Amino acid sequence: MSTEQPFHILVVDDELSMRDLLEFLLLREGYRVSSAESGRKAIAMLEKERFDLIVCDIRLGDITGLEVLRAAKAKDPQTIVIMISAYVTTEVAVEAMNEGAYDYVPKPFDNEELKATIAKALELKTLEHEKETLDGELKRSLHFGKIVGNSPAMAHI
Repeated sequence: MSTEQPFHILVVDDELSMRDLLEFLLLREGYRVSSAESGRKAIAMLEKERFDLIVCDIRLGDITGLEVLRAAKAKDPQTIVIMISAYVTTEVAVEAMNEGAYDYVPKPFDNEELKATIAKALELKTLEHEKETLDGELKRSLHFGKIVGNSPAMAHI
């Protein structure tokens, strides 16, 4: 987890008991957690706030979780989205992955497995961010303008 601030996670599920469970699990892990009881509310929240990760049910009362996934990826392609559902076909799970979901977790899920999936996804996000930062620093600090040589190999470089 980041040393500056805890990761911010959005939980989207139309079932109060599932939202409460996920909030409880994630708060105990030290994450900052927000929740939405509908897809439309989640999309409205995405317009106002940045989330590192979203845990979203595929079947919501108003719109589908796939629509929330698309909105999240359109706003910030780096947002990690984990889809959950008790009622999903293989086709829908594949579509979610093709739309950019990090993973699909069927309900009922094992709490420890879900927490491990979230931790792994956020660790990957942190590593990707560190890589981008290091790549930028290397590009700024390394330059080859002072290389002297006129051989064909050096000219190519």
